[in-house]
This record gives sequence, C-alpha cells and structure tokens, in this order.
Amino acid sequence: MTFTFGKISIPDLFDNNSYAHDGRLSFMNWALVDAGAFDFAADQKGYTWAAVAELNQKDWALRGGYFLLPDVPNGNDLIREFSSAANIFSSLKIDTRCLGP
Repeated sequence: MTFTFGKISIPDLFDNNSYAHDGRLSFMNWALVDAGAFDFAADQKGYTWAAVAELNQKDWALRGGYFLLPDVPNGNDLIREFSSAANIFSSLKIDTRCLGP
C-alpha cells in the first residue's frame, strides 16, 4: 500500500500510458497525451494538492485520490473547502497477456 500526499500532477499517477504519456518526448495530439475527455484539477503549471492511496499487486493495481480544484480553470488559487469542490479519481489496472506466457 502506497500513500502520496502533497502537490502532485494527476496524470503522473493516473495516466501511465507508455505510448502517449509525455508530449515532450512523443509526437502525439495533446488529447491523447492525457485525459482528453475531461479536464482534471490543476493549477497553471499542472499541479494540485492531493491525497492518493495505491494498492499494487503483481497482476493488478487499485488507485484512488482526492484532488483540490482551482477557483478558476488553470488558476493558481485552489479552493480549500474540502467538502464543496474536489476531483475524486479511482482506477483499476489489470495486467493481461495476449498469446503469451
């Protein structure tokens, strides 16, 4: 079990796609680099204050996190009212193998 607290970037924990994760190293559309379907909590530099818990096993991983939202999109001031505004993410990753041991 791993706990992470502090100022972090959501895609670093919840989007580890090895083919399209970093726009600085790969030539991909920005919608493919991170979450193109929604906007995640982040300040102007892409970070937010958060608490994340991860349970990593050999063939699967479960992650959950609570992230503070900025008062305006990509703003520097985060809303500190924990009960009124936040991003809550969870993910289940299952490693599978196709046609191999």
